[in-house]
Amino acid sequence: MVRKVLFAICLWTVAVSASAAEPMMVRQLDYLAGQWDCSGTAFASPMAPEHATMGTAKLGWILDGKWLSFAYVEKKTTANPMPYSVSGFMGTDAHDNTLVIGGVDSMGGYSTGGSAGWDGMNLTFTGPWHMADGMVNGRDMFTKKGDRQMTHTALVEMDGKWVNLAEETCTRK
Repeated sequence: MVRKVLFAICLWTVAVSASAAEPMMVRQLDYLAGQWDCSGTAFASPMAPEHATMGTAKLGWILDGKWLSFAYVEKKTTANPMPYSVSGFMGTDAHDNTLVIGGVDSMGGYSTGGSAGWDGMNLTFTGPWHMADGMVNGRDMFTKKGDRQMTHTALVEMDGKWVNLAEETCTRK
């Protein structure tokens, strides 16, 4: 009986320790929460020629503040007849004490990634992006430009080099 009680206390201690570390890490995502108007460039790729983009990003806390849901939707324009959209979640991996991201997009792809957190003004998620023509390593980079402005850069690794797919400047509404 004493063993069971000690075991239960040990499990409870581990659970409390893990949950105490998690909120501090996930709070790093607070800056991203809100609604953002974005404009930028999708650079030439096998998927499309270079073109201007405009879109809206909405990020909000769900599930008792454990996950930050996101949705980015581009506006259809003459320059962008097939606008891109992506939805997903950001949160933490309590085991590794890292930030995580997972998303699905309007082209049928999905991606996951991890980050050690903010490095100065930069937050970078790196991981596999699964697209119609296969899987590549991808990066989502967020750079703070102040309280109300940031840039988002999407990169993929090709032949050992990081290639810029898109870059947007986003302003908080």
